[in-house]
Amino acid sequence: MKKLGILLLVLAVGSIAWFGNWGGDVDYYAFVPNAADGVISVYDSTEGEISREIEVSEQNIAHGIEVTPDGKQLYTGLMGGQDMLVLDPFSGEEITSIDIGNDLHGIDLDQEGRYLVIGQIPHVIDTEKNEVVGTFDLPEPLEQLSHLRFSNDGEQVYMGARPDDNEGFSSSETSVVVGNMEDFSVESRWPLRGAYTGITSYDDQYLYVVNYLDSDKNLSVLDTVSGELLKQLPAGKNAHDVAVSSDDRYVWVVSRGEVGRADEGSGVYIFDAEQDWELVKEIDLPQPNHIAFSPTGEEVFVTDQMEDGLIIFDANNFEKIKELETGNDPHEIAFLEQ
Repeated sequence: MKKLGILLLVLAVGSIAWFGNWGGDVDYYAFVPNAADGVISVYDSTEGEISREIEVSEQNIAHGIEVTPDGKQLYTGLMGGQDMLVLDPFSGEEITSIDIGNDLHGIDLDQEGRYLVIGQIPHVIDTEKNEVVGTFDLPEPLEQLSHLRFSNDGEQVYMGARPDDNEGFSSSETSVVVGNMEDFSVESRWPLRGAYTGITSYDDQYLYVVNYLDSDKNLSVLDTVSGELLKQLPAGKNAHDVAVSSDDRYVWVVSRGEVGRADEGSGVYIFDAEQDWELVKEIDLPQPNHIAFSPTGEEVFVTDQMEDGLIIFDANNFEKIKELETGNDPHEIAFLEQ
């Protein structure tokens, strides 16, 4: 699938391993940062359970996480810190640290494993050098990123961006920003109130953006060429992440629920793109946080912030396979093939 450029959604920071679904019958690990515990849970598909933990810090760690495809480097950081940490994903030992000059929130890695883009400040990190090699200049008045994801071909990255003001995600300036990875320039800015994070369809026709708002417009469908808003759909309250099946048919959205009342409007919402994005399944969960398809494309992983758990669903029949206990405050999910 073709990528349009780094899409910087105008919002606060955050990120998840945005792309997955490589297909095939493979074994894999899933890494989940438990932000409040400073610990990373590691799920092993051969055992069907969380097999170990990586202790990072006694402080809170970043919500985002990534692992290079060769299994040599895991990227995380400390909330409120100034450095990104590079760890050995098996021993947990620190390999090096990278000065990013700001708090780390969202992280995304291109599929080749060469470049990382991070938030809140949109730095580009070369994983071979483990240093900052570029920074996207956000158009005014945008200052902070939320979640971000690369296009499938790695040529662009899509991120959520917002002004640094008291309105937060509800600001009318909140936007999707598209960045070009060839020269680290901003290609486009598409204003979209509440834009938090997004993902492109595998045929590169659509960008799916979730809007972090207490409203009935929590999933937006945009044209990836023009940025035209094609459709907005209700998906609970405060949608927080989105994933797409590798055949482009199903769009899965997780919503955290109404602020102060997580049980109102929280859950997983599944839309059928072949039926004009009809809502075909709604699954109640206390406070789902992030979502990602496994490397096989047969399972869907969801972290739940209220239950401190990792929930695995069957991607074909939407049924829950199992629920596992993680640490406190689990966030994004990064995969590594064994």
